[in-house]
Amino acid sequence: MINALCGLPGARHALDPTPRDTPEWQRWLRNGGQATLASYARKQDLIRDVEWLMTQSKRWFVRDRWLYSHATRPHPTQQPITEAQRTATGADLLLWDRPTSSSNLYELREELIGSVHGHTPRAQPERLLGPDRKPAWFMDLGKHARDIAIHHSVTGPHVLTAPPLVQDTRAQSRPAALRLGASLSTLFKQRST
Repeated sequence: MINALCGLPGARHALDPTPRDTPEWQRWLRNGGQATLASYARKQDLIRDVEWLMTQSKRWFVRDRWLYSHATRPHPTQQPITEAQRTATGADLLLWDRPTSSSNLYELREELIGSVHGHTPRAQPERLLGPDRKPAWFMDLGKHARDIAIHHSVTGPHVLTAPPLVQDTRAQSRPAALRLGASLSTLFKQRST
């Protein structure tokens, strides 16, 4: 989304949600961008969310000895990727890679016990074992549009799912995953107060 709206790393420009004929824009539209744009009632909400993503989002993070990443596991020696690294490689595997088997997964650092990933749609959450025999949970339910979570307890992880509690009738033409319409920055502001 950021590449489509603000240009490629190393050639960023002012945020512009006006459609353009660039490969990044077209790829983004094909991969959910059209639905994303339709989910915003106001252009200012989109601009605020993209600005938040550019300044606050992380490609991956560690919490309670679990690694959480949008797409795949980072290399064990990799620190959070910088803009210069994205520019040099031309791709951000942590955002785009889709492991098809455990052979595509890097080993986790020794102190980590597992990882959780999105970006690889599945009908149900799927557990793979990496080459280090540590679990990698793939949680993106894609079009299935259900809220899910993994609860980690002493007895191991348990997958929890729930259907949406409230249907937003203002946006029947939008995909179910986008009907809530609340902006990311609004949600984060509510949580921090």
